[in-house]
Amino acid sequence: MHNTSHGPKETGGCPGIDFWQGEGHLQGPANNSEYFPQYSTEIFAKQHVNTILAHNTSEPLFIYAPFQNAHVPHQVPKRFFDMYHSENNGACPWEETHDGRMSFDCHPNARFPDSPCGQDCGCNRLLVAAMMSALDEAILNMTAALKAKGMWDDTVMVVMGDNGGPLNNGHDNGPFRGGKLNWWEGGVRPFAFLASPLLPAGSLRGGWYNNSIHETDWFATFAALASAPLPKTYEVDGLDVWPSLLGQHGAHRTEVLISDNILRMGKYKLIMGGGFNQTQGEAWRQGMLRDCMLGTGGGLHAAAPIGMSKTSMCPDSPYKSTASAEMGDQEAEDGKLDCTTVDAWGDKEDKWLCSAPCNATHPCLFDVESDLGERHDLASQMPDMVAHIKARLLVLQQGFWSAPMLQDNGKFCAQMEANGGFYGPWLD
Repeated sequence: MHNTSHGPKETGGCPGIDFWQGEGHLQGPANNSEYFPQYSTEIFAKQHVNTILAHNTSEPLFIYAPFQNAHVPHQVPKRFFDMYHSENNGACPWEETHDGRMSFDCHPNARFPDSPCGQDCGCNRLLVAAMMSALDEAILNMTAALKAKGMWDDTVMVVMGDNGGPLNNGHDNGPFRGGKLNWWEGGVRPFAFLASPLLPAGSLRGGWYNNSIHETDWFATFAALASAPLPKTYEVDGLDVWPSLLGQHGAHRTEVLISDNILRMGKYKLIMGGGFNQTQGEAWRQGMLRDCMLGTGGGLHAAAPIGMSKTSMCPDSPYKSTASAEMGDQEAEDGKLDCTTVDAWGDKEDKWLCSAPCNATHPCLFDVESDLGERHDLASQMPDMVAHIKARLLVLQQGFWSAPMLQDNGKFCAQMEANGGFYGPWLD
């Protein structure tokens, strides 16, 4: 997978490659011709394996390995694609481009002919499986290197996604509602597992940890494992969850702030809007209707089985054509569906979502342990719980901060050109 981007909107598009390498004093674009055309997952895994094998075992080692192959564009070396040959009934014809990269021609979905997302779901499901197999091999190779170096017995490995899988690209987050780009459990509860010989054998190894962990907790946890002091110059949000993972009476997270309008406390999740300081309609459309929420049973549809040519794919994101006029979203011109047309093809779940049902005046409350699909609003039955969580959310809103997007200072394109088409620092 070649990681390319068009940069900030203010730059006029400047396409480039975000592929850098740091080795001691050297830090710059990884534009060595030997890397092209290689699959990034294989390049990254090879680099991590080399780092492990060259490591001085008298010192601790921390590796952050953000593989990005389980993502659009759907590209994977043919050997992984061929692993699913028996399940491919022609939905995914193989095509190799002139520069050696891999691409696929998925069948269009006749139900949504004008939608750029309306490709055959069975095809994309097969490709996602093949890409995950490539990721599996990368993790296997790193694990084998740790064992060969005699480091595995003291290793804690965390593998996790950064968000739920995108439904409009063949991922399946069932039994949760929704996926990437919205705040339902399918969007904010990613796959994750922890592997370590340091975990005690028994119920935890090969089992479940039934408390919440936020990604910020891993910083505090790994720092504690390495006996590294936490910075004193700022407050650390994360908790050291290692004692709790071991089944001891250590700290564990009792609440998760999902957005400025959504808070989970224990097993209950309170939703007072879509998120991110906008008017109610904008926030709901941006935060809760993204990624095939409409036209698919309210984001609860079942994914097509791998390899099946089944036109069950979703329409394009409806928020583009509904929120665009207010938000100035250029992509709005491509939007074909919105909530005004939901009666023509939707069901009661779609109509419920389009009504922006969860807001500051009438919050929604879900038990996300027993109601994984967030189907049953308990707010009217549990007003005291709603008031309790809402009071805490109002306090947390006072310190809520959303990171701004990096802006162009007029030097972005010039820096891209100076780097030979690769990203580089452009802010002073």
